[in-house]
Amino acid sequence: MRHKGNPCHWAKFFWNAFIPTRIAFFLWNAVFNAISVDTNIQQRGISLASKCTCCSNPNTESLDHLLFQGEVGTIIWHFFSKALNLSTYWDMPSLFANWLGKINLSNQFGMVTTAIAALTLWNI
Repeated sequence: MRHKGNPCHWAKFFWNAFIPTRIAFFLWNAVFNAISVDTNIQQRGISLASKCTCCSNPNTESLDHLLFQGEVGTIIWHFFSKALNLSTYWDMPSLFANWLGKINLSNQFGMVTTAIAALTLWNI
């Protein structure tokens, strides 16, 4: 018999009918830091100069920098958080920690908010 592992309660935010599958896979990989950004490539022993091309003051290209802490991510999340009256997020763990207590996927506002956040992460 197969033994079930501990349920992943936050996975319901992107493994659902209103998030496209390719975006759900991207989010899953982002949660586990499995996106090919410069810092992850360097950790595998490949030398390369790292620089975020989205910022006027370039920084090291990491997942948190690209999605949350860089100039583009900061502007987008500030707008998103203000528009939906949610906390500003600076990394993936805090994003999901805040969602768990505030977003209800059984109503339309929760579904739309989750879809907007997922599409925002995908498009950054």
